[in-house]
Amino acid sequence: MNSKMVIIAGLIASLLLIFLCIFFNAQRYYKELALGTTNTSLISTSTLPLETIETTITKPIETKEENIEIGSITTVVSSDINQSFTVPKETKPLVIKETLEVVQEEINTLLKHRQINFKKNSGHITLESQKVLDEVATALAGKDDVLIEVQGHTDAGGKAKVNRSISQMRANKVKVYLIKKGLKGEHIRAKGFGETKPLSTVDPKNILNRRVEIYVTRR
Repeated sequence: MNSKMVIIAGLIASLLLIFLCIFFNAQRYYKELALGTTNTSLISTSTLPLETIETTITKPIETKEENIEIGSITTVVSSDINQSFTVPKETKPLVIKETLEVVQEEINTLLKHRQINFKKNSGHITLESQKVLDEVATALAGKDDVLIEVQGHTDAGGKAKVNRSISQMRANKVKVYLIKKGLKGEHIRAKGFGETKPLSTVDPKNILNRRVEIYVTRR
């Protein structure tokens, strides 16, 4: 074997050795690279501290509590939105109350042409007058904010003291009748004026002066 062949063989052996070194080094490099990728994945999914994971996932949202008044009830409402709003208070339907003037006018209309009469020489209310008082009781029903005054009057026939007594008795009779019809006794007062307030001053003995009047005032 001449020297030329030896040189060629040595060169081939050297190239083969270099190739093998490169091959094994590359294989080792790829293994380390794969291992490094796997470790990174494990750290990001399983070896991350529990506190860090919980903080990242369950970070609480800042809330704001507000007191809201609804009617007569106060409640606390939590909101994560910085927004103000108003809840309207409970509203009640408006109730229109009849004025005293309207009630009084209704009673005056009922009594205008139909006086409260009594049987002769007695305190018994006539049947016709009872019907009138029934209508008066209906007009006053449920009006607990008014005071009802029943006034009894007589003509000037007879003695003044007797006339006052008779007028008081008849006013009392009307009060009792209204109570029987459902009105409250504490809301009614009866007064007898006798012959002191005649409708007809020209003829004090006129039958028109014998009457019962009903007035309402605010309690």
